[in-house]
Amino acid sequence: VFGVAVSVAGTVYLVWAVNWLSALLGLGTLASYLFFYTPLKTRTPLSTLVGAFPGAMPPLIGWAASGSGVGIEALVLFAMLFLWQFPHFYAIAWMYREDYARAGILMLPVVEPDGISTSRQVICYAALLVPVAQPYVPVLRKFPLRCAYSRHLASSRSTCGRGSVNTGGPGSAPEFSVSPAPSSQKTPPPS
Repeated sequence: VFGVAVSVAGTVYLVWAVNWLSALLGLGTLASYLFFYTPLKTRTPLSTLVGAFPGAMPPLIGWAASGSGVGIEALVLFAMLFLWQFPHFYAIAWMYREDYARAGILMLPVVEPDGISTSRQVICYAALLVPVAQPYVPVLRKFPLRCAYSRHLASSRSTCGRGSVNTGGPGSAPEFSVSPAPSSQKTPPPS
């Protein structure tokens, strides 16, 4: 009952506060996850393929929420996230294949425990990800963020480039800040 109430409220909120397209995409994501992916997990290893669709929908929903419809940029983000999920989930499934087997979840490493099919799938989807993402690498160079949060920082305050991370110590959330690029600094041309 709670899940249904929250789902309805979320969809109504998207219609009211954002737009119809993002609400429809969100509802489609919810329906495909609940009614297709979830029941298939105990029936077929193809559930990973089915689940990759709702798993890759957030960029489309966000793009639609911006009022831009669903353009090529959103579709490329969808494709990157879709393709990334296979190496990601198959690696997890390989590590925890015994747990998945005990739970009755038919991930590929459970039904084909030799790892040959799993490794082929990981390599194929990772290879497909390269040409999808490659044209957008020069675009990423324009973003000012030049450092990332890491749990292995030597001190509680670290800076690199124009960004900084304050880890705040154990148990606290990291603070992330980025200062704007100086106007004299130019973005290197794409190579």
